[in-house]
Amino acid sequence: MTDAHAEAVLVGWAQNPACPHCGFGTTELHDWRERRVWHLATGPRAVRARLRVPCLRCLRCGRSFLDPAGETYAPPGRRLTWPAIARVLDAVDAEGGPRPAAARLAREFGLRLSPGTVASLWRAYGRN
Repeated sequence: MTDAHAEAVLVGWAQNPACPHCGFGTTELHDWRERRVWHLATGPRAVRARLRVPCLRCLRCGRSFLDPAGETYAPPGRRLTWPAIARVLDAVDAEGGPRPAAARLAREFGLRLSPGTVASLWRAYGRN
């Protein structure tokens, strides 16, 4: 992260989600997991966000799982928030392809994504 980027903390935590393993509705906080994601919806520059997601433990079966509320901010395995992905898709629509879209995102937001990453996002979430 460069000095030009701000940092924010996002916390994804639903109220007592059901265990995905056994369906029991009572859990306890076990630990926290943290991901770093880029967010583009707050202004003209990219914001580096720390997404903190609780790791919960089921009180019935004892298994641990991540709270699914964290996925409301960013999809699993991605380093961009949902609004940032929408901006990438908009750039592909406007520029006509992944390479010019990646150049536009670097120029406008300071976000450096490879054309391969932009193409991967388009394949996964592109609009028809």
